[in-house]
Amino acid sequence: MDTFARDLEWTKLQMPLTRRWCEALPKLEGVRLACSMHLDLKMVPAVEALLNKGAAVFLATCNPTTVRDEVVEHLRGRGAVAHAWKNMPADEYASAIDQALAWEPTHLCEMGGDLSLALHARGLETRVKAGLEATGSGIARLRSLALRYPVFNWDDLPIKEGLHNRWLVGLSTWQAFCERTKLTLHGKRVLVVGYGLVGQGVADVARAFGGTVQVVEKDPARLMEARYAGWEAGTMMTPEAPLAHRRHRHGHGGDGRPRRGGGEVPEDGVLPAQRGARAG
Repeated sequence: MDTFARDLEWTKLQMPLTRRWCEALPKLEGVRLACSMHLDLKMVPAVEALLNKGAAVFLATCNPTTVRDEVVEHLRGRGAVAHAWKNMPADEYASAIDQALAWEPTHLCEMGGDLSLALHARGLETRVKAGLEATGSGIARLRSLALRYPVFNWDDLPIKEGLHNRWLVGLSTWQAFCERTKLTLHGKRVLVVGYGLVGQGVADVARAFGGTVQVVEKDPARLMEARYAGWEAGTMMTPEAPLAHRRHRHGHGGDGRPRRGGGEVPEDGVLPAQRGARAG
């Protein structure tokens, strides 16, 4: 058994709830589901289940840096159509969106809303009956549209909001950071921008991993919450902002999403990281 097969077998063993709900899915013949999502190992059981129930599936990624090429090839072998690979360039990313829409889906499963935004921006005729959106940033983007079909916001489900966003995102963020940089957080100053559920988890785990954490938050209620939780915290635009914030600043587009090239260039030794929406 090769490494990928072992990893997949182990992953499936650790996902009994997913397995149970996948087995309970109804027959899905006639459903053409276009997905713009992370294509990593944990997505395999869900996509396999959809295929096994008769759905046709098109796979695009919401973030080229998170694609595992072995996952894409495995799911192609199970019958999915896919246009995605790790670190694919911007033109191919855009081509994947085009191909997904030209494939004439009946349903969308999105993380970030790129398929819906492209469909509405171009005024395309569509067979789409409904969609799913998994992220807060995607929901914010979709609110700007006069949607032509209902979209289920599963970012607000308790298991997504209260478990995944609050606890698992922070853990996976710092695990990935330490693995990729070969650093620990001991002796490091960590600035967390935003104190929503994801920010809370990122801050908690950074402290657990040895970091000295500061928080910036523009919302007065969340800022007070951060201070009540014991964090050194300030707003982004006032002199009380933590000193670390003055060393690095994200630039944002009109939709509030961080943009490459915006803001100041970080000083030597400052490692900016984006957790959530794909940087544009």
